[in-house]
Amino acid sequence: NGAGIDMVWQGIYLAVIEIASYLIGFFLENGTYTFIIAVSNAADMWSVDSSKVFTIDVTSSPAKPSIVLTPVENDGVRISVPSTTDTFYIVKNDVVIAKAVDDYTDYEVVPGIEYRYKLRAYDGTGYTDSDVRTYSVDYTGFYLMANDMAINVETSTNEFIPLEEHLEREKAIISYSGRDLPVSELGEKRTRALTRQVTVKTLEELELLKALYEKAELIYRDTEGNCIHATISDISISRWKGFGWNVQMIIQQIDSEEVIINA
Repeated sequence: NGAGIDMVWQGIYLAVIEIASYLIGFFLENGTYTFIIAVSNAADMWSVDSSKVFTIDVTSSPAKPSIVLTPVENDGVRISVPSTTDTFYIVKNDVVIAKAVDDYTDYEVVPGIEYRYKLRAYDGTGYTDSDVRTYSVDYTGFYLMANDMAINVETSTNEFIPLEEHLEREKAIISYSGRDLPVSELGEKRTRALTRQVTVKTLEELELLKALYEKAELIYRDTEGNCIHATISDISISRWKGFGWNVQMIIQQIDSEEVIINA
């Protein structure tokens, strides 16, 4: 209750954990590594650091996989996964983005960037990477996507309002059992949002935007290099006779790991 372990690896802070074990979310190459841990109690009192040195020396690894990239609808890319007993991971720009049991489609791509993909095969002991394949997309306007819904909205550059960021600091005085004096806790809240104003010419597009507004989480990406998990926090619609509908949206970035999905 309130206790935790501060996990540090090679000078890099990883996490505060409250469980008996912690699985690192990346692969380690052969070599010698140092883990450092510190333990706290419910009163937020931390122990001195304790370290552990260990060596990884894997001598066997799976066969080198092949990788095939295929363009898909809505300007995404599909990475084909072989049918073998190995476990496969998708590596994008040197970061593991997914564990794949079947072909994987990546929509988090924007124009102006060349993405590097490789397929990592893992057999439970060692791993082997495929050759690197590059991929890029080229579209105009911006995309809003959620599950099986997607819309590509055309817009002019003068309608674009950049991503805005606001910081708020919160302070709380907390008393802990076992401590004579209370503790001052500081927290920082960051919000990032952008505003888009577009003209929608068909009722079908308008209804799709309304449906996306109801989604708890979607992907927003544009030609300005923004690609974020977001939600439409506000939408205003006005009818322009003979032209369609004027739609203004506030699109707010969210933490995709903490979102509460609609039932």
